[in-house]
Amino acid sequence: MDILLRFLIWIVGRGWVKEIEEASKNPFKAQEAYLLDLMKRNQETAYGKKYHFDHVKSINDFQRYVPLVNYEKVRRYVEEMALGEKSILTQENPLLYAMTSGTTGAPKYIPITPTSRAHKAKLMRLWIYHCMKDHPGIFRGKILSIVSPEIEGYTPSGIPFGAESGHAYSNLPKWIHKILAVPIEVFNIEDYDARYYVILRLAIEQNISMIATVNPSTIVLLSQLGNRYSQLIIDDIMRGTITPEFEIEKDIRALLESRIEANPKRASQLRKIIDESGGDFFPKHYWPKLKLISCWKGGTVGLYLKNFPKYFGPDVPVRDFGYLASEVRGSIVLTDKGQSGVLAITSNFFEFVPESQVSQSDKEFLTCDQLEVGERYYVYITNENGLYRYNMDDLIVVTGLYHKSPMIEFIQKGLGVTSITGEKLYESQVVTAVDRAVSSGRLQVEFFATTVEYTNDETPHYTFLVEFQKDPSFSEKYNFLRQIDTELSSLNVEYENKRKSKRLRHPNLKVIKPGGFRAYRKKKVLGGVHDGQFKSCGLTSQNEFSKNFEIVEVIKVD
Repeated sequence: MDILLRFLIWIVGRGWVKEIEEASKNPFKAQEAYLLDLMKRNQETAYGKKYHFDHVKSINDFQRYVPLVNYEKVRRYVEEMALGEKSILTQENPLLYAMTSGTTGAPKYIPITPTSRAHKAKLMRLWIYHCMKDHPGIFRGKILSIVSPEIEGYTPSGIPFGAESGHAYSNLPKWIHKILAVPIEVFNIEDYDARYYVILRLAIEQNISMIATVNPSTIVLLSQLGNRYSQLIIDDIMRGTITPEFEIEKDIRALLESRIEANPKRASQLRKIIDESGGDFFPKHYWPKLKLISCWKGGTVGLYLKNFPKYFGPDVPVRDFGYLASEVRGSIVLTDKGQSGVLAITSNFFEFVPESQVSQSDKEFLTCDQLEVGERYYVYITNENGLYRYNMDDLIVVTGLYHKSPMIEFIQKGLGVTSITGEKLYESQVVTAVDRAVSSGRLQVEFFATTVEYTNDETPHYTFLVEFQKDPSFSEKYNFLRQIDTELSSLNVEYENKRKSKRLRHPNLKVIKPGGFRAYRKKKVLGGVHDGQFKSCGLTSQNEFSKNFEIVEVIKVD
């Protein structure tokens, strides 16, 4: 199976590599060709007729006729499609609506058409091709991929909505399913703790050669839970059971138990691991042949990567998935270094606005061939999902060129900016400051979030909510907070100015009770947020965000 799979991916991947190679040599030509073909195929839709897709013969025409939108401006079109209306945003009928969080609180439903799914699948396989080229052993064992439920409900016209990751997982070829460590049914277990226990119980019994899930916090959580439930898992493996301690739907439990058998040999190996490690039970012990971890590495999630050496050892490579959202797969990461990827110019049309112009009414919209290395831009996309000049509210940086096509890296959501009194503090700056303070103090942080706190009768300030893995001393926590404040002043001159002028009061540190982040995450997932879409809140302007946690200590910089 390993040889056959590698051969197929190699043969198919080489053709796609050639396509990207050629397109990247003339990105403007590739982008215009993609756009004009998309306009032609959708000119008879309601949206296409309203905005004169048939008149679009160039990128300039497109920018003249088609308006800028966010999701709220297209929500009514999507709702018409969900009722069963045809040819609204796309000529194709959606296979699925990818449900994701919206800025207004109401969920977004992104239409996934056959062509959009095919484009994303192609980019995924191209990404796998490069992973396999660098790490040929990734298919010698099983793949542990963690996704969210494919179907969470149906539209009035009977089209499912749910997680695109689950939809892609369930629609993989049957021969691919043979190398997946966990069957799709597991991700439909409603109880959060039960789902993760079953993932671990099944995966720990197997030889895992690759882990693939977008959110590194999921990987850290699994590593911790494996240690916590080690004896329970080993007992289950020995007996060929799934403990009744967790609530699992009867049909799913029956299906899973029909597929597993007693495995005393593996149970004995795992007990020996615990004895030899002095009681620790981490992935580096039970998955020693792991070749690659795939997850996001940038944005607010970088702090979790610091825990990977503890659980996986110092040498397991980590590769980013690239710029990826329900609306778009925007880049192809080619190496393990960093998180930069080649812009996916044959599967989407992109427009970019320089960061400095985002608030201007006369902002300039650039095509990918006009971008400059080192500069930061906001992204607008047009693609097969029926999104045209759609504001992603994402900030990216151009890190280099692949031939003449930009390499991009996600920085943060545009909303990841607060400005209480003109300081314009960015989430990326907060992440960097906390990261430096953690390294300087040699602390172990389970979770952090930064929030704005103030009342009408006091000067506003920032509060850093932190859950430590091991409780530091008071002086260590105090110095940690001072270090964050110092780092923010060095990273943001306006923050420094506002602190010196006392328009910003000194920040606070609120220590979260151990287990608080896990409980918060569980609550959000049970409330409908997909695991893959759960993002730790590096920076929020919610004045009462700290009420989500039990605070055991408050420290202030005097």
